[in-house]
Amino acid sequence: VEPSQGIHHFREAGWFIAKQKKVYLALRSRPAARDASGHAHSDLLSFELWLEGMPVIEDPGTGSYTGNPTLRNLLRSTCSHNTVMVDGCEVIPFDPDLLFSLEPMNINVRVLEEEIRADGFYIELQHDAFRRLQDPVIHRRSIHCNTDLATVTVYDRLRGELSHEALWCWNLHPSREVLGITRNSSGVGLDLDGVALEMQVQDGGFQTVEIVPALTSPRYGQVIDTWRLEARVGFQGGITVQTRFRRTPRKQNGRPVSAQR
Repeated sequence: VEPSQGIHHFREAGWFIAKQKKVYLALRSRPAARDASGHAHSDLLSFELWLEGMPVIEDPGTGSYTGNPTLRNLLRSTCSHNTVMVDGCEVIPFDPDLLFSLEPMNINVRVLEEEIRADGFYIELQHDAFRRLQDPVIHRRSIHCNTDLATVTVYDRLRGELSHEALWCWNLHPSREVLGITRNSSGVGLDLDGVALEMQVQDGGFQTVEIVPALTSPRYGQVIDTWRLEARVGFQGGITVQTRFRRTPRKQNGRPVSAQR
């Protein structure tokens, strides 16, 4: 059943579905229930996004279970989802030999705000899955959508006490080609042929930014190539990173930067 316009929070299932005018967004709002963890991924606060009917970033799907354990573990990992890793740790850890379970954790996820606004909608959540680190880190993610402009702005705030390294992963839909990349001292921008992806570090800059090959599974048993943006940054105590997705005019005969694998 296609969701109606507005924000719908399916709490038991752990999904926000937001649909308004030119924007469709599906966000993972809680870990899977214990009895459903066999199908679960390490994807807390990850989301899929469509702008004006154009797919931008996506969930990787499953691909395989026991037939290809390496693929199973890759596609359920945090880096295959659109969220943040801290110190190289999965949001929800798992044993690669146990293909149908995630490690049991008592993760606290708080929905801080959800509202319809005059220009769109706003969602804000936080989780404490990284409290298991020697220096615990809290991840807060807020998403502001301007539906008239087909623009979605994401603020990720990480708070700890000591030094950490964070990795942002944005898994592009296979239909998105990277036509251009721009860099400055504090951010990066991608031209995705109809969509601009712009990242900015507040009071700092990224250590590394890479476009790397990735895999996605549009249906079980089918796996195709795609691309992932990986942006890495070190921080002391806390950091805020802004990511903006916005519709732009499509180019004619653009030559993809990502044309060669």
